[in-house]
Amino acid sequence: MNPQVKDYLNKVRERLYLEPVAERQVMCEVYSYFEERISELTEAGYSEEEAVRLAIKSFGRPKEVARLMHEAHSQRCWGEALLAALPHFVVAIIFGFGLWYHLWIPVILAPIAAVTIWGWWQGKPFWIYPWIGYSLIPLLVAGYFLVSVVNRTMLKLFLGGASPVNVMILLVILLFYSVSALVITATAIRVVKRDWMLTSLMLFPLPVVGGWMITRDKAIGLASGSSEALHSLDLRMAWALVTLGLATVIFLRLKHRSHKMGALVVATLLAFILVWHTTGQPLSLPSLLLTGILLGFFFLVPAIAEPIVGHGESEPLNDSWLRWHNH
Repeated sequence: MNPQVKDYLNKVRERLYLEPVAERQVMCEVYSYFEERISELTEAGYSEEEAVRLAIKSFGRPKEVARLMHEAHSQRCWGEALLAALPHFVVAIIFGFGLWYHLWIPVILAPIAAVTIWGWWQGKPFWIYPWIGYSLIPLLVAGYFLVSVVNRTMLKLFLGGASPVNVMILLVILLFYSVSALVITATAIRVVKRDWMLTSLMLFPLPVVGGWMITRDKAIGLASGSSEALHSLDLRMAWALVTLGLATVIFLRLKHRSHKMGALVVATLLAFILVWHTTGQPLSLPSLLLTGILLGFFFLVPAIAEPIVGHGESEPLNDSWLRWHNH
């Protein structure tokens, strides 16, 4: 493959942000165009170098070509968009009917994890990413509940009253935190290689559920108080999750990446506001600004990570790869 053509195709590929099957199809189409165009130009009397230059010029800037290709192939059908939003809506129903305290969450998360594993091995279609996010929630919940155990054990160590059993428990918990951080980081890196926006879509539920746990724990306690107190805040959490579900549908139905990003930011901000109101405290301007900063950090980290970890999960782009997929 001509080095200039290979460089051009790589620049297009880096900005496609499509699932592997669609990416291969698009790259094969573009490569076929170059083969045909260069062949036409060389037959017309141009040198190979000049033919390559004219073919690249006629096709346009890689960024613009990738944008047009992305818009033509990135919009998902309604069925796929609703499938992606399904875990948001299911968990919202659980909160809406106050069933989270009766072990319905673990019962639901088990099949969600099974669907996630199946989808991961089926090539990671776009609908799978919210499912991955909910599969990571048990790590978040367990980590939050273990904080108090760590604090008590650390206090005993500081005061000199910790037994070998306490030390062993602390080491196991720290190992759990390390493994959890490794799993979340490794998963996020794999998704960033596909598209950093999909990482934000995947992690969508984690800050919302984490914010609900913290605000609710401070206001009432996660598992204490009367039945009325336990479920008094569930409806707002349900609406927050419905908001995330609707944003997921909108995200997958939109074509323009800037519009997709706007849908994620607005939906997450609304969800945070709903969760904040579970504290019963007014949402002041400083609190709103702080929430905006945290959301900005949440969305910017994947964007910043993408140039570092690289883009693309498929095989290296070369002549034999393109020819094989073209047939």
